[in-house]
Amino acid sequence: MRQTLYLPLGQRVSRLPVNWVLLLQVFCLNKFDSWGVPGHQLTATAYALISLGEKAIDVLKPLLVDQRPAPLSGSKNATASAVYGNRLCDYCWVFISEIRHQPYIYARDPIERDHAIATLQQELQDKAG
Repeated sequence: MRQTLYLPLGQRVSRLPVNWVLLLQVFCLNKFDSWGVPGHQLTATAYALISLGEKAIDVLKPLLVDQRPAPLSGSKNATASAVYGNRLCDYCWVFISEIRHQPYIYARDPIERDHAIATLQQELQDKAG
């Protein structure tokens, strides 16, 4: 099934299947700069993913346990990424929270974020039945 991605202003981005877009960005390119700074400033790419809604959650949910580092480049962003210890699971947590219109606090300490991620995982599991 094909899904059209839209930027916040409604500009068409792609007609690629949701899974392909996610895999291309997360696994192949491994360029976290294209997603923005989690909890602070997301990019148009991130908002295009968020605009997919529940379909994106199905793909993001398994990645909530993936603690691979998610470094950023550029002096300011790279410093923030190192200080916060950004991980792939953090991005997925932020994106799912945004999709669900659920408020979140992007704590500096990854252990605090782990608690929020675990709560989200439980909520998603409860919702699934």
